[in-house]
Amino acid sequence: MQDAIKGVAAATGAPPEAIIGTLLAEASWAVQSHYDVQLVFNDWKLSAPSSLFTLTISESGGRKSVILANLSEGRNRYEEEASRDYYKRLIRYKGDMEIFNAQRQEIIRKNKASMVKNDDLYNHDLTEPKRPPNPKSNQSNFTTAGLMTEMAFCRPSIGVMTAEAGIILKGYSAGAGNGGEFEFATTMSLLWDKGEADKNTKESGKISYSGRRLTVGFMCQSVAARAFLASDIMQQQGMQARFLINQVGVVESPECLLDGDPMAEANASKVKAFNDRLYELHRESPKCDIDDEFILAPKLLQWENQDSSNPLGIWYNHVGRQVERGDHHGSNTFFARVTEHACRIAGVLAAFEGYTKITNKHAEAAVAIIEYFIAERRSLDVGEETSTLNNLKEATEYVRGWFQKQKTKGVTTMTKKFFLDNARGGGFKHMNATVKANILEGLVFEEVIKMEIAAAGMTKVTNIQYLL
Repeated sequence: MQDAIKGVAAATGAPPEAIIGTLLAEASWAVQSHYDVQLVFNDWKLSAPSSLFTLTISESGGRKSVILANLSEGRNRYEEEASRDYYKRLIRYKGDMEIFNAQRQEIIRKNKASMVKNDDLYNHDLTEPKRPPNPKSNQSNFTTAGLMTEMAFCRPSIGVMTAEAGIILKGYSAGAGNGGEFEFATTMSLLWDKGEADKNTKESGKISYSGRRLTVGFMCQSVAARAFLASDIMQQQGMQARFLINQVGVVESPECLLDGDPMAEANASKVKAFNDRLYELHRESPKCDIDDEFILAPKLLQWENQDSSNPLGIWYNHVGRQVERGDHHGSNTFFARVTEHACRIAGVLAAFEGYTKITNKHAEAAVAIIEYFIAERRSLDVGEETSTLNNLKEATEYVRGWFQKQKTKGVTTMTKKFFLDNARGGGFKHMNATVKANILEGLVFEEVIKMEIAAAGMTKVTNIQYLL
């Protein structure tokens, strides 16, 4: 996997730290249906899914899309192949459903005509055709309810790999203020913890899904990450603690991207080897028969060395335990889970390389990786989160507050020109395009005047002049 990082870095110009999160997530997704991981603490008696959640924070121009494209070719290749058979099965399923529904309606018609209750309808419903699982299971943009629905019809090993995670983190799924944050955080956390989740429906009530696995590989800009990191729900519920988060600086194009790079062929072969292994693992992923509700039962990947000389066990006793017992607050609840993160990383590295046990070299590599993510979390700085202005009403309230601050500065006359100069010059931050258009057209300015007049209970404001 180190070779794959070097290959992608050479091919894209991205630094290794921009690549490692996505590479670990893609490898985790390929592995998670095959193996769960034995944990080194609590006397080696606990296990966890090998699923990883990663978040790479990188600004525009950070090569996010091209990194994902380079590291997902193997998975995409498998899904395209599997889709050919899937669509044939789906057509057959739809035809079977038409016959099933026609027969069902005929049974209902006969029962109504005879006015006699019998078990014919019940017995018929037991024969309902089962929908084939969709092999294309990357949920790059989803709602929580949509994700749960996909779990009923997709492969049980699901991933969320996207270079535009802001759509999710600041959108309907996890965005603050929409009422869905807690459901999102709880569902994702349960899937990370145990591969289980619940869905509530009006028709069927509570439906529990078990034997699922979910990997998350997010990449986004800092403006989107702020909302996630500043969320009290994401912090206190523990959602953030389940993420390996790192931040990447400005990316510059190196000379290796120029035509004629003598190492281009060698670098491409490294990336190809990684993708070939992805393809192989996805293709060999345990196939679940439709009738068993797609439940996975991964094997347990154990440690080759379970004594006091295990490198990760040594790290846990001398470093990890102290980190986990430190002063945790807010997003720092991550530190309470660092050893489990390290175990999962070691398991992913071993299984991806074809090992049936986790060796000392994988333990040493996992220690180096988790120490990097610990350092990243301690130095994480994406700026202060402030709410995004989403509509005219919210923008009006925001700008009215800004007007009040101008009063305290001794401003007694507020002209439309003064107002618009501030809007164009960056006086109002965190605006989306619609709000900025409303401000520049003067709509917000006029709304603020109306609110000021209404608040004063007068036909015009006397303590400050607003001149249109």
